[in-house]
Amino acid sequence: MCWTTLPCSVGILFHRVHLMNPLCDKFFYSSPRHVLVLFLGGADAREALFYADRILTNPNVSLTVIRFLSYHPCREYEREKKIDNGVITSFRERNGRNKRVVCRDVVMKNGEETLATIQAFGNDVHFDLWILGRQKGINPFLLEGLSSDWCEHLELGVIGDYITSMDFDGTTSILVVQQQTLRG
Repeated sequence: MCWTTLPCSVGILFHRVHLMNPLCDKFFYSSPRHVLVLFLGGADAREALFYADRILTNPNVSLTVIRFLSYHPCREYEREKKIDNGVITSFRERNGRNKRVVCRDVVMKNGEETLATIQAFGNDVHFDLWILGRQKGINPFLLEGLSSDWCEHLELGVIGDYITSMDFDGTTSILVVQQQTLRG
């Protein structure tokens, strides 16, 4: 018998439960849920967007996609950017008339601006779930100045670790997605 190895993705759910409003309560499937996708680019971010797109099959889910673009061009990431553009364009075309979907682009100069923007979303709007890619294929300018040396949870990537260490409102859960890399 021959087994074919198919690529798959891995997701790590950092689930925060509030005693008065647990994610798995009896109202979960009937009450509105707000999901945020932080799209920093690359294979992991594309995979995260695919998962979020599937979540939209639930009519009680609203989805906000924030695409982070670098102010600085980076030749090494032009191929990734072209693929990202195709995926984002396709997503916007499929969901262009869906009133439960919001897509925004933000342009960042460095990692400090990236974190400040993420912090602003955590403080300004309540989301039940944040979805992001781990790190593969992110333009390095979006992370410039950030170090993985201070990370408590390297498996979440630099941005995932930062978000899980923040306290937002104590009920936001985070799903970090990584696309499998096949070798050989």
